[in-house]
Amino acid sequence: MNITVIYNSSDSDEPSDQDTKKSAQEVAEALGAALFPITKSQIENIKSIKADLVFNLIEWTGHEAKYASQVVEILNELKMPYTGSGIYGLDVSNDKVKMKQKFDELGIPTPRYQIYDKEFIANNLQFPVIAKLASEHCSIGLDETNIVFNTESLREKIIDLRSQYDMPILVEEFIDGEEVHVSVLDKEGAPWVLPPDRIVFDESGKKSILSHNAKWEGGKINSNWAEFEEYDKELKSQIIDASTKCYIGLGGRSYCRIDIRVKGDDFYILEINNNPGIDWDEDNALCHSAKKAGFADFKSLLTHIVNDALKY
Repeated sequence: MNITVIYNSSDSDEPSDQDTKKSAQEVAEALGAALFPITKSQIENIKSIKADLVFNLIEWTGHEAKYASQVVEILNELKMPYTGSGIYGLDVSNDKVKMKQKFDELGIPTPRYQIYDKEFIANNLQFPVIAKLASEHCSIGLDETNIVFNTESLREKIIDLRSQYDMPILVEEFIDGEEVHVSVLDKEGAPWVLPPDRIVFDESGKKSILSHNAKWEGGKINSNWAEFEEYDKELKSQIIDASTKCYIGLGGRSYCRIDIRVKGDDFYILEINNNPGIDWDEDNALCHSAKKAGFADFKSLLTHIVNDALKY
């Protein structure tokens, strides 16, 4: 089979951009595929691809998210089979405002939140709260100072983030607990929830987040894998059911990752990432879950994704 791996090429030193390139190289090597890097000015070049399938690793987000959608629009026009998210899934995954609204519409449990755009407005959220960029992924702009305990600190943090990134800010009640990452694949036209990954933090409070520094810049990882199966039967069932509902309702396609916080017997879905990073590193949630689901190696996981994508 003739497969082409496309990814967004960048001269940026941003670690997540470099990780995209590394992942694309590893996927291409595992599948014996061709590499096709593109920049924002080269999107139309996709029309020159001659392949049976495109493995889409484009990860433009934030102000550049529209370019990722353009890529998928062209693939749809060409009727070219491709892996990864469709237009709607990208749209809702790259806009946490739309994502939260969809959670509310579907009755999916999520932390109480407020969106801050042009001005600071009063809210009735319970402190501590965490401030996040509404249109970014990969923990960009996220560190311990994003968790704040009073109104004045929140105001200062919002101003700081707005001045740096020029986008709306999502503020939600901070769930100080454990984290669960749920990876979902398509299988025979239905969501297949892989064995979820449970993450236990070494410390509570401000230390219990997966910050940009910890993920990408060699900072201290204050967390460890733990057994999801140690949760009680009812909680496990509720998490899997909500993840399936989230995948179906928010444009899941091919593969995705859903991030969840658990505190006691309660859980809250933070977000769905319909275009997550994919590699075979032990610290990658999809890899971790895929191994527990019985995939022997990276190639077997990728082959499943490819074969499924050919059925769309």
